[in-house]
Amino acid sequence: MKKNNKGFTLLEIMIAIAIIVLLIGVLIPIYFKYRENAKEAMDASNVKSRCDAIMIAAANGNADEVDRTVKLTQKKSGWQYDTVSVSLSFVSEVCGEPEGNGTAWIEYDEETGRTVVHFDDEPVPTASGIGVIN
Repeated sequence: MKKNNKGFTLLEIMIAIAIIVLLIGVLIPIYFKYRENAKEAMDASNVKSRCDAIMIAAANGNADEVDRTVKLTQKKSGWQYDTVSVSLSFVSEVCGEPEGNGTAWIEYDEETGRTVVHFDDEPVPTASGIGVIN
């Protein structure tokens, strides 16, 4: 009598599932690490873009009309990667560390062109607008 062995045994299926679970367990933390890195890079890019918009508006004489706040998307507080500090190297000064889901605000001095990005506290309203250096 001939046996018909057309399939996998229970042991083979369990080993395949164990290998898949192990691979998923290794890859998920790497995925979230790169996702947070992308959020930090996006936050730094958004801050740079807002600074550029403020400088262009200042050159046109309407810097007070530009929103000076940027909503941050990163989940962890502080910069987790060194590449972000290079992205913000164009700024005159960076005050504080970003908070997870926090806000950054930008000061700009039209006379000197000095740009300061604040992560540590709330903007202070001034006579000439929020976040303008007197």
